[in-house]
Amino acid sequence: MPQTLSLHDYMTGVEILYFYGMTFGLAKATIERRSQELLSLMDLQSVRDRQIKSWSIGQQRRISLACSMLHSPKLLILYGT
Repeated sequence: MPQTLSLHDYMTGVEILYFYGMTFGLAKATIERRSQELLSLMDLQSVRDRQIKSWSIGQQRRISLACSMLHSPKLLILYGT
């Protein structure tokens, strides 16, 4: 997960998770299940259907982390400069 945000700000939280889920090659059911889990874990349920550009920076960082965790990696490297 890079420190610089790599989000499409015109997408909603649900859309961005679906986009990255498809990129990881996950099944639709897996994307839906993991998205629900991560939106809840990251406390983003209230903004899930709003465009990311309207979110706070903290919320954007949390959705970026959620995207990195979507495919249940065994190791997650958080990179900052």
